[in-house]
Amino acid sequence: MRTAAAALVLALTLAGCSIYRTSADLVGFRPGPGANEITVIYAQRPADAAGELEILSQDAEQVRVKVLYRAAGGAQDDVAVEREAVGELDAPLGMRTVVDDDGEIVRVVQ
Repeated sequence: MRTAAAALVLALTLAGCSIYRTSADLVGFRPGPGANEITVIYAQRPADAAGELEILSQDAEQVRVKVLYRAAGGAQDDVAVEREAVGELDAPLGMRTVVDDDGEIVRVVQ
């Protein structure tokens, strides 16, 4: 069974498909568009699949986020493009600090 699973992963990888998601580099965030939403701007390569924002935790002081995406296989130019992902919070962002999954502060952008 392990051999079949390993062969499937290898075949998908060679075909340019990724079954694993990777964490994007976060560029910044802004509140909205809705009252209980946050928009996170992230960087990835042009051919990578669109990212999905995960709200890892939130409390009265901070919101911890990350964006996961499937990286495209094969050769690509080493160029980053900025994209956006929106997630829903339990309450308006207000003055809470936004941090990434490593605890680093994510900057506010307009």
